[in-house]
Amino acid sequence: MDNGSEEEVRDPLRDLVVRRVRYHTNCRHIAANRDGRYQSLPFDHLIPLAFYTTSTDLKKIHNISYIAQLAVQQYKEDKAHLFSDWQKYCKALDGKLRAMAAFEGAVRLVGQFVPEPERQAWSSRQMTSMRQVIPLVESGARKTKGKRDDSEAKEAPRGTEAVVSWLTADHAAALSMKRVAVPADMNKVLPLLRRFIFVGNKLSHKRRAELRGGLLRNGLSDTVRLHLHPKNGEDCMLEVRVCRSVGQEISMAKEASLEDMVDMFGNHLFDGMEMSRCRRQEKSTGVVGTTNAVCVVPCNDGTPDMLLEIRLGFEVAAKSVLVTNTPWRAGRLTPSSVLFADLGTMESALRAIRPDPAFHDIFLL
Repeated sequence: MDNGSEEEVRDPLRDLVVRRVRYHTNCRHIAANRDGRYQSLPFDHLIPLAFYTTSTDLKKIHNISYIAQLAVQQYKEDKAHLFSDWQKYCKALDGKLRAMAAFEGAVRLVGQFVPEPERQAWSSRQMTSMRQVIPLVESGARKTKGKRDDSEAKEAPRGTEAVVSWLTADHAAALSMKRVAVPADMNKVLPLLRRFIFVGNKLSHKRRAELRGGLLRNGLSDTVRLHLHPKNGEDCMLEVRVCRSVGQEISMAKEASLEDMVDMFGNHLFDGMEMSRCRRQEKSTGVVGTTNAVCVVPCNDGTPDMLLEIRLGFEVAAKSVLVTNTPWRAGRLTPSSVLFADLGTMESALRAIRPDPAFHDIFLL
């Protein structure tokens, strides 16, 4: 009797909320109607809705907010990974829709660090500004690929760097929207998916303190270190201080799937980790789904920051340092002697060097 009563009062909409293997059509449907039917949904509800319903069912349902709440509830019960699904959501889209989805996710990530009373207004301003740029791209105002004027090449900020700078700028500047750069090509937002660590470092408590206090000198920072092993062929250690939310996301990805870490690290850094002796030994013993070559630990200095430690193959680590003509010696570098190819664009700027055997720490960025 009781079982019959439970079946009678069961909400039929709950049966529609199931994790879908084929989600691409629904992602495109939701993204195409983001400014219409799904405009009122927060981003944290949009992603579960995309992966736990179908476009056919959604078109028949009038109360979108309610079905979204059911999707979020099931999403949490399944312990689904929002960051991973955000990337899959973006990859299911093309062109303008993909750029907008990538940007909205980035705004959500950075918005966690904006004070609660102003967070909604700040996020709304970012999205409004993005929508003002999109028509320029569609109307052909965006320059076609090819050679640019030298002055333009020097002065125009790279798209991803402009977005990172924009989203992490001083709050007053972000609200005024007058002292920050807006990229002309919104598709350049997509590399943010591979600059996850770069953004996490930029948002760390210590890095922000360096920027506010003017502690950075000639581009050097104490928040990123590369430890080169004195013996050629041994693993090296890359240490990056990141904000807590990014550190937690990386920890979850490490336990869930190494595939998620490819998107977080980028191909170059991930391949460098795969080339480490630690990782090669793991694979030789059959360890595939997880790794000890990546570790995230709290920073015991009174800040909420976390320290990301990545073991790299020796050759990859050595190539990650760009040395100018200025002579350098073991254990110490003059500020002008080192340039750091940031984690998102390291792959395009590397050249080999021969590190001094006694060399240990390099301060980067």
